[in-house]
Amino acid sequence: MKMEMKDVKGHDMQLPPAPVKVNFIQKSQRLAMKEGLKVQEKYALILFDFDKNTIDARNQDIVNTIVARAKTLPQASIAIVGHTDNIGKDTYNVKLSERRAQAVYDLLKATYAEDPGDRIHSTGVGPNTPLYDNMSPEARSFNRTVTITLEYLSNE
Repeated sequence: MKMEMKDVKGHDMQLPPAPVKVNFIQKSQRLAMKEGLKVQEKYALILFDFDKNTIDARNQDIVNTIVARAKTLPQASIAIVGHTDNIGKDTYNVKLSERRAQAVYDLLKATYAEDPGDRIHSTGVGPNTPLYDNMSPEARSFNRTVTITLEYLSNE
């Protein structure tokens, strides 16, 4: 079985029955690249167990991907922000989120294999800017994360 497609200009394309890798670029990101504006790439896939700041082996691939991308963008700044769910006291959660961000910072810097200088910054926000609503156990587990943002000018 083959996949047959036709684009908006009427061009036909046929693909064999195999996985197709799609590189999705948002229209706003493409426009920013054309106009020489700042671009932000956000990664939010490093999840932590409840009340923990240790990074397990499954997250090493994510860190490696981010380091590889950052090395292609020598002027990019890297912002690491730790998050927590809303269970517990705010002051404890802010400190926990800072420890999570620091753990990712340390791993990123160690994997970088060269001094990234002032490019990498980390901070923790605790439960104060949740990525999800904290209304269900699943949403709370997704808030136990660290987000990483690469920011650079699009002409890099």
